[in-house]
Amino acid sequence: MRETYEWLYDYYAEPQLQKLPEFDSERLERLAEAAPELTRIDLLDRLYALRLVWCTAAFETGVRLGLHMLE
Repeated sequence: MRETYEWLYDYYAEPQLQKLPEFDSERLERLAEAAPELTRIDLLDRLYALRLVWCTAAFETGVRLGLHMLE
């Protein structure tokens, strides 16, 4: 079932989320520009990882709720 969640997130949820202003990669880039050069890449990596973990968890919860409601 885990692979199903990953596939649904990768091919359905993430493309939809990318349309939201909160997921604007340019904003994250501008935010990272304010960081010292040595931490810029680390900051971007952490922001992208945090976004992915949070979105995946929220999406998985939604799928589980939907499946539970179908029972």
